[in-house]
Amino acid sequence: MIRLVASAYTIPTDAPEADGTLEWTSTTLVLVEASSEESVGIGWTYGPAVIAGTVTALLEPEVRDVDVMDPPAAHERMCRAIRNAGRPGICSMAVSAVDCALWDLKVRQLDLPLHRLFGAVQDRVPVYGSGGFTTYDTVRMREQFGHWTGDQGIPRVKIKIGEAWGSRESRDLERLRLARDVTGADAELYADANGGYSAKQAIRVAAAAADLDIRWLEEPVSSDDLPGLLTVRNAVRCEVAAGEYGYDLPSGSTALCCCPRSARKPPAGLRPRAPARMRAEGHHGTLDIEDSPRGARFVLRLPLLQDQALIRVRET
Repeated sequence: MIRLVASAYTIPTDAPEADGTLEWTSTTLVLVEASSEESVGIGWTYGPAVIAGTVTALLEPEVRDVDVMDPPAAHERMCRAIRNAGRPGICSMAVSAVDCALWDLKVRQLDLPLHRLFGAVQDRVPVYGSGGFTTYDTVRMREQFGHWTGDQGIPRVKIKIGEAWGSRESRDLERLRLARDVTGADAELYADANGGYSAKQAIRVAAAAADLDIRWLEEPVSSDDLPGLLTVRNAVRCEVAAGEYGYDLPSGSTALCCCPRSARKPPAGLRPRAPARMRAEGHHGTLDIEDSPRGARFVLRLPLLQDQALIRVRET
């Protein structure tokens, strides 16, 4: 028998933070503990505190009698249980937290790390430092990026741009140049606008920053604006990343059908269901997703295209 306990914790930030389209002074974490007679696994998600109630009311009854060794069966039951409550958003975040807790419970009971259960491809995982909020001044930016690349030896960093819904382009460019100055020429630099720009504006900013060798531009426009993403992708040299607000396989396959060569982030509600392969089929074509320690490997097969779109995503 599996028992779920969900708790919410609101943690204040050390200073006000903001990206291109949102400001905050705290972050809420929802923790799920999944317990059997032998072990306890933990999972978590960012999101409002009401997610904890969703876990207790809708999901706990569905997983109670699932075998600890069968997290995919629990996932299927949870997805069916939230049908009338709505799959995107809060319900998917709740499912995601429970998924993580159930896989953690299984590997703790087997006394194995998760990558050993799935089978490893490599023994190292690339990481990047993500921060550089639009509220940071020059001193804070230098401290944070210098700590990552200098003190910790992290050769990849991501900065937030698109400040105030894209209304401060000049400051965005100044901060990008500051980030490159601090990290040096050898570090990979990523930029995230959180949907703050229009498509033409994003193209203009990318062109102005061309000499900075930005490796990927994340959400230059809203992830819901698929034509806009396609326009930006076709006009800029760097990769275009999007997708953190997708919650299921259909949202991922829709975006891939519209932007088959963009860099894609795995949908927010997508968590390991099996160590091998998942497939989504529809009238657009077939989407295969293979999980590995390197990230998610998306292969989209469209009957009207001569080649395949292959995207590898590294997520930390």
